[in-house]
Amino acid sequence: MKMIAYPNRVECPHCGTRHVPKRISKAELRKRIKAGIAKAKAAGKYGGRKPGTCEAPEKFLAKPRSQAILELLMVGHTIQEIVNILHVSSTTVVKTNRFAKAFQLPVPELISDEYE
Repeated sequence: MKMIAYPNRVECPHCGTRHVPKRISKAELRKRIKAGIAKAKAAGKYGGRKPGTCEAPEKFLAKPRSQAILELLMVGHTIQEIVNILHVSSTTVVKTNRFAKAFQLPVPELISDEYE
């Protein structure tokens, strides 16, 4: 009788023998994942961002960093120039500009170096 080699055998932590891992269907896997998520939610361990950890736009715009960004935007600096001058990320510059527009503060259109 010829022995069949199973290269994907793994050692069982319970009995020490080597077994071929059981393959499960996508539906079974989804069911197990949903059960695990439900169990974690019941234990209070599963969820998104905690309440109060997201900063209000007013508070963000009141920061000295945001004020400096707005001043440089008003002068006409590009995003990359502001990033280099203040050592902030380009995302912070764009976010500051978006919040300022939402509060109808006088800010010019952003000038990006990427497309010039």
